[in-house]
Amino acid sequence: MLQVKKIFPFRAGTRWRGLFLLVTATVLLGVFFRFAYPDSKIYWHDETFTSLRISGYTEAEVVRDLTDRGLTTVETLRQYQTLNPDRTLADSLRSLATEDPQHPPLYYASLRFWAQAFGSSIAAIRSYSALLSLLVLPCIYWLCWELFQPATLPGWIAVALTAVSPIHLVYAQEARQYSLVAVTVLASSAALLRSIRLNRPSMWSVYALTLAASFYTFLFSALIAIGHGIYVLITERFQLSKTVRAYLLASLLATLVFLPWMLVVVTNFSQAQRVTAWTGFDFPLPALVRGWVLMLSRISVDWNYQSEMPFVYKLSFYGVSLLLLLLIGYAFYYLWRTTDLRAWFFVFTLTWTTALVLAFPDVLLGGQRSITERFLIPCYLGIQLAVAYLLASKMSQINTSDWQRSGWQLLTVAVLGAGVLSCAVSAPAQVWWNQVYNRPNPEIAKILEQAQRPLIIADGRAGELLSLGHLLDPQIALIARPHCYTCKENLAFLDTPYLPAIPDGFDQVFFFSPRFADRSEQWRDRFKAQTQIKPLVADEKTGIWLWQLQR
Repeated sequence: MLQVKKIFPFRAGTRWRGLFLLVTATVLLGVFFRFAYPDSKIYWHDETFTSLRISGYTEAEVVRDLTDRGLTTVETLRQYQTLNPDRTLADSLRSLATEDPQHPPLYYASLRFWAQAFGSSIAAIRSYSALLSLLVLPCIYWLCWELFQPATLPGWIAVALTAVSPIHLVYAQEARQYSLVAVTVLASSAALLRSIRLNRPSMWSVYALTLAASFYTFLFSALIAIGHGIYVLITERFQLSKTVRAYLLASLLATLVFLPWMLVVVTNFSQAQRVTAWTGFDFPLPALVRGWVLMLSRISVDWNYQSEMPFVYKLSFYGVSLLLLLLIGYAFYYLWRTTDLRAWFFVFTLTWTTALVLAFPDVLLGGQRSITERFLIPCYLGIQLAVAYLLASKMSQINTSDWQRSGWQLLTVAVLGAGVLSCAVSAPAQVWWNQVYNRPNPEIAKILEQAQRPLIIADGRAGELLSLGHLLDPQIALIARPHCYTCKENLAFLDTPYLPAIPDGFDQVFFFSPRFADRSEQWRDRFKAQTQIKPLVADEKTGIWLWQLQR
């Protein structure tokens, strides 16, 4: 059993009944925020690829079909985002393997079955992520129990912190696999600790199964496995004990189960490198540091920080972030000082193995892996474990004064309250920071919906056009020559604007060109030379997205 140097019970009394009610109310609010606004946010670029994969289409098929069609309607875009009885699970796996091999298939395969039962609407697809995010709560309680038993209060505090953590809400409202990542990381970690404690073959089988599920959800789960290995070797003092042998056998079994998709990744490694090349784009060290501070603060506070915000707003945000960083730092120090190696070292390896492995290449070679929030989910979970232990311990210590315990209780209420307020702002929002692309889409859709007999000419990435299609009347006319993000279709046209002959019968003609600022200078010169244009919708970071063509 993992022993904690300072044991704290969930003591009876009015104060603790109040805390129990606070935890219960917090969890209920967290559940409400996850399901109350399933389709409030735009269905952005990455989410359209989720629907594309589970529907069994490839991006290459979409690009070729739209290019060959000529004049069509927005309704055509919808067919690539809904299940087709002619497309099977095998088509979904083929789509992933050929264009997105870095995304293992467990989430997409299970989501396909979910969509077959509940439909392909935005609300239905996102509700699967929300449901998965609820599984995080019992999993983090289980992990806390394995770490800190017989104390139960750390587990309840961890559940409350996670329920209203803004970063978890973001991924609970997104049709991507990151809520499942959190579930598999927690489940495999708790299963490992229980396997070590009981040392039964049946429990080691559970660990192997959960680790394999983690591999089949996210490739960076390999870093979690490395952290587990380091933990087992250190706690067993590098001896080939029975525990070490059982761990090696379970890990080998999980790896063998994952071998089929591992071969897919190896076979299509150049494709995975091409699609993820953006992670290597260089960021200066000050920008990395700002990104780290911003990410850590989003565990409890999320104000949808944007670089164009007023200076006073930024200053207040960084002030709050600094206080949270001090709390996190003290939480890890306190964990180290008051628990034995088997407790604190596990939380340290869970938190920092992934963070350090991603941060060092960014600092030494350049890149943005360590400021990509979804890659750091294990780090967030480890931090929440440390903070939950600190708050629970400080509120429960018998040899401290009442005012000190009251102070920590107030701090707990403040941290949970900050999470509740952040979720209350984030949940119903139409656009949020995680939607890296497509933020101008609501404004674009409003203009197009109000236009008289509009025609859209589209020249951009397929995912961005699919995202806009979810906001438009299906009968709006469309002529598109999109290009690929995960394939090579139409890449030869990147320097040539798409300006087809405009058919009669349309009063207003619009040009949809996502991320205009990324276009080559040659493209921009040709576009301006061949058209009379009026810019309508711009994004401060990426330039003009919608133009009206003057005829």
